[in-house]
Amino acid sequence: MHFSSIHRLSRFKAVRWDVTFLIRFFFSSPFERKQVTLKNAPLSVAVKQVELNSNSGIFITLNPVGKGYGGRQRLPDNLQQLFRPVAMVQSDNELIATVLLQAEGFREARNLGRKLLSFFTLASELLSPQQHYDWGLRALKSVLQGCGDILRQDKLQNDQQDEVGLAVKALRLGTQSKLTFVDIPRFEALIADIFPATKPSTKSDVGLQEAFQEACQVLHLIPLETQHSTDILFK
Repeated sequence: MHFSSIHRLSRFKAVRWDVTFLIRFFFSSPFERKQVTLKNAPLSVAVKQVELNSNSGIFITLNPVGKGYGGRQRLPDNLQQLFRPVAMVQSDNELIATVLLQAEGFREARNLGRKLLSFFTLASELLSPQQHYDWGLRALKSVLQGCGDILRQDKLQNDQQDEVGLAVKALRLGTQSKLTFVDIPRFEALIADIFPATKPSTKSDVGLQEAFQEACQVLHLIPLETQHSTDILFK
C-alpha cells in the first residue's frame, strides 16, 4: 500500500484485514479537524505536527469483492464511514488505445486503435472461453506497447513503415502463442476480417529454422509443417 501522486491509496488489496482497522486512526484526525473547520491549526499525526491543507483529498481504489476477482479484501465498517463510495464509469478503451499509439509514434493511431479494440472485443465473444485468455484492457495495453517496440526496431531498418502490418505482427506475437488449437483458425479469420489488406507473414528466421532442423535430426524426430509455419513466434 502506498500513496500515489494524487493522494490515492493503491495496493490496498494486499493489506491484511486486521491492519485496515488501524488505518482508520490515521485518517480520523484529518476528517474530524475538517468537520470543526480548524483550517489553520496544526494536526497531530503519528506524534508529528502536520499542517492540514483544506484543499487536499484522500481516495482509496479497491477492486470489488467477487465478480471473478480473487484475493480481494473488504474495507472494515469503521473505515468505510470515513469515505464516500464512488463508482467508476467504463473506460474509453478506444481513446486509450489511440493516445498510446500516438505516444509510440504511429501516424494512423486512431484507425489502428479502433481496429485493435474491435479485434479484442470480437475475440472475447467468438473464441472459446479459456482461463488463461485475457482480452481486457491490460492485454490490449501489452499489445500496444509491443506495437511501439516493433515500430522502433523497424525504423532502424526501413524508412517506410507499414503501420498496419506492424500492428498485426505485434498482435500475433502477443496473443497467438496462447491460443488453443481450435481457436487458431478463428484467430486468423478475425485478423483477415479486421485487417483485410494485411497478408499473412511468411518470413522465417533462417538461423532458427536451421537449428530446428538440426535438433530434429539429433533427437530422431520428424518436423511437422505446423511447427515450421509457427517458428516465427519464438523469434
